[in-house]
Amino acid sequence: MDIYKLYVDNDSFDRTDPYDPIVQATKALRTVDHNASESTAIHLSERGDLYVAENHGIITAAAHFEPVPIDGDPEAWIHVLGVRPEFQRGGIGSAMIDYFAVRCLDQNIRQILLHPTPTSLGFYQKLGFTQDDDLRPGKPLKKIL
Repeated sequence: MDIYKLYVDNDSFDRTDPYDPIVQATKALRTVDHNASESTAIHLSERGDLYVAENHGIITAAAHFEPVPIDGDPEAWIHVLGVRPEFQRGGIGSAMIDYFAVRCLDQNIRQILLHPTPTSLGFYQKLGFTQDDDLRPGKPLKKIL
């Protein structure tokens, strides 16, 4: 399996091709965000924030990952991470989190934040993401690296 940043522009996108990377990435994003569209994936790709996991030419997962190396307390955000249903429970999501952790450490970023869905909360907790003691609704989970 390979994990990499997907760069695609609107001109090279082919909605009719089921193997088009944007079509495949959108399928993965929709497992978490039902409103995700090809234009969402293209926009993230053009910004350089769309990461995908690929196995034998098939994009099995996609994520909107944004490292923010700011002064003071640098952090990274996983806005969306989706694994296509037929590939779930195979370690792909965990591998993507590990990949992002390495990218963060390379940039001297020591924490990753995210807002889990109710169904993904347990997954992220198993990977070491925690929430502050106050447990306010909407408060992000974080993983200290």
